[in-house]
Amino acid sequence: MSVAGGEWMKSPEEYYMEGYSEGCRNTLGDQMAHASFGYLRDAPHGHYAAGYRDAAAGHPIRIPAPTPTPKAEELNPFDEATAVRVACPRCGLTEWIRWKFLGKLGHAGCGYTWYARPSLYLRMQIRASFSAARKGIRYFNSGSTSGQGAWIASALGWFMGATFGFGFRFTYGLAMMPFQAIAGLLDSSDSQGSNVRIERFVILGVFLVVVIGWIAALNK
Repeated sequence: MSVAGGEWMKSPEEYYMEGYSEGCRNTLGDQMAHASFGYLRDAPHGHYAAGYRDAAAGHPIRIPAPTPTPKAEELNPFDEATAVRVACPRCGLTEWIRWKFLGKLGHAGCGYTWYARPSLYLRMQIRASFSAARKGIRYFNSGSTSGQGAWIASALGWFMGATFGFGFRFTYGLAMMPFQAIAGLLDSSDSQGSNVRIERFVILGVFLVVVIGWIAALNK
């Protein structure tokens, strides 16, 4: 282990072995949830996730090679959680801030909390969907072998991984957008300006149009 910022940091090998042990313990349902919805926590450079995937696929232990250390400003300090580098609406300081449910953000420096604007929330949902698709593809192709017919299994793995990963995760993200907009509108301390409020009202308007159209189609 090494010390960084006054805290003990685990080595890549330790992160990998933790992920490998978790992958061995989890059931198939747990592994599918991790692959499809991105529930799997991660460590710097993905060593924990790499160990988990190897265990889930029945691969032997493969300790990862050392990776270059990124620049300090590029490194997400919340290495086991999703974070975004944004400017605080109150003090204007740009820092890494942990991403919470419904895009809630909190700047520890000045204590201000707010909900991300809908455009950022949508980008994060797309990012999470592509990440889930990649994990799904790796999961479904983990048992593929070379030889006759292997390309068929690989193509099927790509299709199923993309469908379960991107399809389900993106649908979930879109379904949560109106709730995220409502949470932002109800936040009386929000100081992001009228443009953000307009974005939220547009999201709610589109949602209402879709719901009304869906109800009308069912009643035909």
